[in-house]
Amino acid sequence: LGIALGLMLFLSLIPHKNAAAYHHAHQFEWRHFFLLLATFLQSFVLLYLCHWHWHHKFDLSLDAVIKYFASGFLLSTTLAVFFEFVVGIVLKLIMVLFMALLDIDVQTDEDGYSS
Repeated sequence: LGIALGLMLFLSLIPHKNAAAYHHAHQFEWRHFFLLLATFLQSFVLLYLCHWHWHHKFDLSLDAVIKYFASGFLLSTTLAVFFEFVVGIVLKLIMVLFMALLDIDVQTDEDGYSS
């Protein structure tokens, strides 16, 4: 993992042939690297606290702890996307029904924008 992250950092900091064509915001900078580093540091600190700090070192192996974190991340992000999608559809349906009951009409100008 360390070699892969180091290689990605090295490749991202090499100037591109068409660097002048890209806007400055599209380039990988040191602040982006520090954000990535802080993200990994947060997870490693959490693993340290859960596995070694609270005297439960022998309850679970490190491999099991990492697998629990990975499966929890996979399940939680998938469920968050799903529920956000469902809530969005329900809210749109509620707004459509609300607008239909109150006879609210959206007027559109000739250029396609609502007024």
